[in-house]
Amino acid sequence: SITAEGRAALQQSLRTEPQPPELHKNFLIQLAWAESLSDEAVLDLLEAYAREIEGRLQLLEGQAARGQNTPARSRRERYLWRRIADNLMAAYRTELEWARQTQQALRERNY
Repeated sequence: SITAEGRAALQQSLRTEPQPPELHKNFLIQLAWAESLSDEAVLDLLEAYAREIEGRLQLLEGQAARGQNTPARSRRERYLWRRIADNLMAAYRTELEWARQTQQALRERNY
């Protein structure tokens, strides 16, 4: 259980200014320096990345379908946790789409 002091600290942290998402992606740094690799090697990297993203997306979708990791002490809490899951899944879907589009452009030499 949480102490009164702990509850007060939690309330204070919940009222702080929201921070934008951190967009540091190691794969983008890797890709930025991939000029020395062959097209096939870059495509392989993109495929491995897409598979990893797809796996994580499938995991999140499965958890959401089963209601895992979703506290439900109230309707609002359940709703907020579903929206958090939706946000994460949307980010992975966008990332997967980006990887597939990048692969396609490289295959077609459309750059």
